[in-house]
Amino acid sequence: MKTHGCILLGCLLLCLPAVATAALPTAAEIRKDFTALASAASPRSIDREEWESASFSLFQAADKNKDNFLDATELEGNRDALAAADENKDGRLSVTEFMQLRRAIFKAADMDRDEMLTYFEFELLVLLGQTGWTDANRNGRIEPSRSEEHTSELQSLRHLVCRLLLEKK
Repeated sequence: MKTHGCILLGCLLLCLPAVATAALPTAAEIRKDFTALASAASPRSIDREEWESASFSLFQAADKNKDNFLDATELEGNRDALAAADENKDGRLSVTEFMQLRRAIFKAADMDRDEMLTYFEFELLVLLGQTGWTDANRNGRIEPSRSEEHTSELQSLRHLVCRLLLEKK
């Protein structure tokens, strides 16, 4: 788990230039969100059932016009999520498409594949999501967005992070 953490921390550092204008959530905000999702019976993790329930509630809250679909406006312009999850390419997400996306996100974030998200896994998911690292193709791996805007900065940071990680060994 510690190795995964170092790798993901390195990945997080690689994409920081892409979010220079966006404020990352604080540790307290992430903890608050985690606590809201985790049950009182198991406050140290979020299981798949809790994730599914929260995901459905998220869909309902985002569906402003209550038509059981989420369009680009309701997704606040997140075209990447819409493009990745819109399987029938009708320009909107059905409940089924949205839930498939949320299941893929859970799978990608569950690093140890125990069907639960620990606080550490959740925190990385939130931070990586905020910085453009997603499971856009739903292959169960979190990868950088396909944006080419910061290629040179990312290359420089990649070399720096690799060097730092090697020095720690």
